[in-house]
Amino acid sequence: MLDQIKAHLLDSINDIVSTANQFLLHPKKDFSRKSQLTRNLDERAAFIDMLKTSSFKQALVIMDRGYESYNVMAHCQERNWSYIIRIRDGNNSMKTSFRLPDTPCFDEEFDLNICRKQTNVMKELYRDFPNQYHFLPHNASFDLLPNSSRKSDPL
Repeated sequence: MLDQIKAHLLDSINDIVSTANQFLLHPKKDFSRKSQLTRNLDERAAFIDMLKTSSFKQALVIMDRGYESYNVMAHCQERNWSYIIRIRDGNNSMKTSFRLPDTPCFDEEFDLNICRKQTNVMKELYRDFPNQYHFLPHNASFDLLPNSSRKSDPL
């Protein structure tokens, strides 16, 4: 019974996300005329812009694959918004960075420290505690951290 409820909820979330993606992917499209006025190619940046200008004090954001980004999550957290993300399963996905249960469906909470430091101490933390520490390369977009860090910088 519980599995059926979970499956139904996942189907509902997929439908909502699919519809919401059309509005986010084409923010200036006039859906009544079915014509697109302009196109924003960076969907994550468009979402962050929308989030920054939103008047909502709290929200639940449901994101599909492709929106999984530490930058997007950090902006949601800064606004005190809750979020659910369906992440990709592939080898280069966010999923491979964490120690997660080997089940098809799970709910995990993390207190994650995102850093750009590459000291030996930090490398050990990244390796030994992947659910608490994550290295972010300088070329990865993350508005809330500088592009580089010094050894003396705090976490």
